[in-house]
Amino acid sequence: MLRARPRQTEREIKDVFERLRWFLREEEEARITALKEEEKQKSRMLKDRIEKIAQEINPVLDTIRTIEQELEAEDISFLQNYKTTIDK
Repeated sequence: MLRARPRQTEREIKDVFERLRWFLREEEEARITALKEEEKQKSRMLKDRIEKIAQEINPVLDTIRTIEQELEAEDISFLQNYKTTIDK
């Protein structure tokens, strides 16, 4: 019976470590899944911000194009339409 005790203890130790390995694998999967979800969320937020900025920039670009066209016209239309253009 003296020999049975060390073997039983060895089995218990192996069982405890196997449960720990299982727990750590589960924990790793859960954290990786959470990290990937956070990455997707941040990516969506960034995309939304970029779209919003683009929407804000487009009217400014349109105004710049209008001013450039009026300046290229080589007449006084730019000066005549200056206030209207700036108000846009």
